[in-house]
Amino acid sequence: MSPKRRRLSKEQRKSEILTAATKVFAEKGYRGASVSDINDAAGIARGTFYLYFESKKDVFVELIESYFTEYGRILNDFRQKQESLRDPTGVFTLAILRESSYYIFKFNNENRDLAGIIYREAMGMDEDFHDRFGEMAEQANESLYLGFKSMADLDLLRPCTLEVVTSMVVGSIVFIVMDHIVEAEGPIDLLALADELVDDYARALGRPELDIELAIELSKKLRDKELELAQKA
Repeated sequence: MSPKRRRLSKEQRKSEILTAATKVFAEKGYRGASVSDINDAAGIARGTFYLYFESKKDVFVELIESYFTEYGRILNDFRQKQESLRDPTGVFTLAILRESSYYIFKFNNENRDLAGIIYREAMGMDEDFHDRFGEMAEQANESLYLGFKSMADLDLLRPCTLEVVTSMVVGSIVFIVMDHIVEAEGPIDLLALADELVDDYARALGRPELDIELAIELSKKLRDKELELAQKA
């Protein structure tokens, strides 16, 4: 006699299907995956799938939207902190960039399969998905630009084109996620990744007469204190 399947609420069952679909899309790709593959991974009958989703694309869209929604929340928090900041030294700006980079890396590390699907599948397969990715990139650009603009206004940066620098940092984050998180095997030092990103750009962009090393050291302490408080909350 086969063991009885536990009864799940509609929300739990839907979540179970989404989790299974994430694994299937990550392994087989969107085009190579089928509804039957998702049913098998979730351990459900074909009819059960259609109680929650109309098609393979329907479940794919929901996964993509869940990623963009959470990523957008992180970027919005970053932007709000930048907008409220008055930072004559640049230290707080660097600390916020460190903290935000860490949370972006942490989110993608906790959702490696989904992040892989986004960058490998969604960006090129459909105009709607591509547009959503563009919206997310624009949001990231706007948040970073605010920080760099505030530092440039205070004469803390070398002469540079802020729009280009902003695009470079956003692009770096994308490639770090793909090369050092999605493709990684085993645990990752996410704080070290965030520090490497921020430190390299701070040294490259900071005016030579400023004590960049001191700003870097202080911003790390501020970031670590902020994360410690967040963990206790």
